Amino acid sequence: MPYGPGFHPGTQYGSGYYPGAQPGPDNQPAAQAGPVQNPGMQQMYDQMTQSFAAFPGYQQPKQKKHDHVNKARQMGITPFEGTTDPAEAENWITRLELIFEALMCPEEEKVATVTLLLAERALQWWLAYKRSRPNQTVFTWTDFRTAFDRKFMPQIYRDAKHEEFLRLFQGSLSVADYEAKFTDLGRYAPDYTNKEHQKCRRFERGLRDEIRNIVTLSGFSDFTELVEASLRVESSMDQQKRRTEKSKKRGILDSQAVAILYLPRRATLAAVTALLQEARIRRSPNALPARDIIPESVERALE
Repeated sequence: MPYGPGFHPGTQYGSGYYPGAQPGPDNQPAAQAGPVQNPGMQQMYDQMTQSFAAFPGYQQPKQKKHDHVNKARQMGITPFEGTTDPAEAENWITRLELIFEALMCPEEEKVATVTLLLAERALQWWLAYKRSRPNQTVFTWTDFRTAFDRKFMPQIYRDAKHEEFLRLFQGSLSVADYEAKFTDLGRYAPDYTNKEHQKCRRFERGLRDEIRNIVTLSGFSDFTELVEASLRVESSMDQQKRRTEKSKKRGILDSQAVAILYLPRRATLAAVTALLQEARIRRSPNALPARDIIPESVERALE
């Protein structure tokens, strides 16, 4: 029987291989694919992989740089032109830092961003400041804040705020208003406000006597709890005061009603009305004898 080229009788696949045959150079199984054993081939493979990675399709997209200047303007920040009012400068820089925090602006981008938000005298000042330090090539946000504070919020301003904090007392302020002023000025007195215990003691010392005498009994060490307790005491005292005033007014009206009973029968409605009006004006805290509280206008009306 004729066979095709390369096929030998008694073999399964040709090439001299058949079941039971002894291994030989012509009937060894094909080698399995595996890692490249040749170091030169491996190096070539690595180079090809790096070459493919260089193509745009394989390149990771670069992170787009955020436009913090426009976003800050959209959030309401206006260019800072410089000012002689330290409070105005402080408000501007404080608002800018809050915007930086909201935008998660990296530290290394803050100085470049704030430079584009300066104008007029403020911009000229910052450029001159940088030129005066030719050996300094990098300016951090801390560098800018230190220079900004010295220029627009001088030490004399901060010292005055510190003294204002030391002289702060509640007086006629509500507890809420006193706390707001205390917190605002406390920034300039870190020696009193950095530690919670000292902060509580200073706040207590400024409260009105009737409130302080109550809240100090609890010895608060948490400032928030101290303020809440002070607000509750104030609210309770205000309610008690209103009840007392209401009782006094009621006592005055009761006295006037007794006085009306003693009026002669010829008293007219106009006279009674005048009596009540006079009572409202006088608002005496003590109930007086009926005849003593009848105003002269009523007596003339009775004649």
